[in-house]
Amino acid sequence: ELATSGTYALNQSITGISGTCFNVTADNVILIGGGYEVSGDNSGTDYGVFAKGIINLSVKDFQNIGGFENGIHLDNTNESLVENLTSSTNGDNGVKILYGFENNLSNLNLTSNHNGIYTSSSSNNTFSNINSSSNSDDGIDLNSNSDHNTLTNITSNSNNDQNIELYESSYNNVTNAETSSSETE
Repeated sequence: ELATSGTYALNQSITGISGTCFNVTADNVILIGGGYEVSGDNSGTDYGVFAKGIINLSVKDFQNIGGFENGIHLDNTNESLVENLTSSTNGDNGVKILYGFENNLSNLNLTSNHNGIYTSSSSNNTFSNINSSSNSDDGIDLNSNSDHNTLTNITSNSNNDQNIELYESSYNNVTNAETSSSETE
């Protein structure tokens, strides 16, 4: 549990985790992967990085966060940064954002998850320089009430359902993406 503000850096990979690896409960936390991997045991409801109700979290520089339900799960977490990492082979989402505002996701590789990115009731977020391909459902799913998000330099191909899915209740999103197909539901 990361319960104190500050910088935390890995100095080795962490593998075979049963349960959540990093539970962030403090504002102003920087979690640096140092090019290392964090992997779960592919069972249960668990997360590589979980944060709820905080502001100003930075998660960056992981070789991979995989083998969890969600690689990174931000719930009511705002003004945070997720950058320079891979989140693949997670049972549900590479990155999931619920009720999140003004988060910045950049330089991500999200493959072989259920969804690369999934949001719900999350607005004013920025997604840039993201590859979200070969996921079993959607590359990027901006679900209910995810408004005013900006997506730039997105590559989303070869996903089994939609490459980028914008639900009818999600308005005023700006997209600059390369896909083999893109559909609004």
